[in-house]
Amino acid sequence: MTAHDAARLLPDIPKLRDLCRSMAVLKTILSPEWSSRYHSFDAGWGPGKEMASMRNGSGDEYDIVFSAVGAYIRGFDYAAVISPLTTMGHGRGCSTPSQKSSATVCKNPRSATSTARRS
Repeated sequence: MTAHDAARLLPDIPKLRDLCRSMAVLKTILSPEWSSRYHSFDAGWGPGKEMASMRNGSGDEYDIVFSAVGAYIRGFDYAAVISPLTTMGHGRGCSTPSQKSSATVCKNPRSATSTARRS
């Protein structure tokens, strides 16, 4: 499964934003210390942009940037079947190259994997 396939399985963007916010609030309540939280949500990430993120401390992570034109998703799953790491003998993961159209939604230098959705 590619990142594009996974994005098609997500709920619509307003519902996804609400789910991300809810998860971040729940994790804030359960884990008051920032360093022990997996999920976060930044409502002021950039002008007209919000960002949800997850880091599990084991290499799995994602960022979702929400804006007026849609959502930009960047993620990495270390245990995924498809991986450039597998062919190099370093383990398993999932990676899909960034799309040029996504660059206008999120200018994040850490973006290595991505897909875009329109609202």
